[in-house]
Amino acid sequence: MEQFTFALNNKITKNGIFSALEKLYPVHCPPVIVCIGTDGVAGDSLGPFIGTILKERKVNAYVYGNLNKPITAYEVPYLNSFLNGVHSDSKIIVIDSAVGNAEETGLIKITDSGIKPGLGAKKNLPLVGDISIIGIVAPKSKNATELLKSTRLRLIYEMANVIADGIEDFIAYYWQTREERKKMFYGISKIKTVAK
Repeated sequence: MEQFTFALNNKITKNGIFSALEKLYPVHCPPVIVCIGTDGVAGDSLGPFIGTILKERKVNAYVYGNLNKPITAYEVPYLNSFLNGVHSDSKIIVIDSAVGNAEETGLIKITDSGIKPGLGAKKNLPLVGDISIIGIVAPKSKNATELLKSTRLRLIYEMANVIADGIEDFIAYYWQTREERKKMFYGISKIKTVAK
């Protein structure tokens, strides 16, 4: 498993997120982003915050989950069948908040695998996505749910904006390189046709 880790307060984190997505995301399929969480618990609102920011910025990608229509634990069991039916050719980027070791709070982790939402709250939900972006918002404890409720909203807000910035840059790059590849392909095709 390939993993990239970035500190929230590092100036290069936005560029790091962009670079990680550039490396992990195949260029042949339109981006699909699934933002998991709920606005009812501060520490679990990272995904919906990011979904809302991406929608407001009108990024050219399929974005599911935001503050108005969050994807919570109740929807996760049905999520995979929907994604497989509608986006069978795409890789799914899934975003969620998580708990970790105390020293990991504030870290952003990107991996080339999906996630099982709700693990920190001891939920047994199916694996979702192909690439994951996780924001560690609180330390692990016996009562992670209470910790998530007391998570500072400022941390969530700052983390959501940095992650959204990196994703927005990646989406712009994705469509730019896709158009350049099209031009190159069609240019080569025309040359071959003329040569005949």
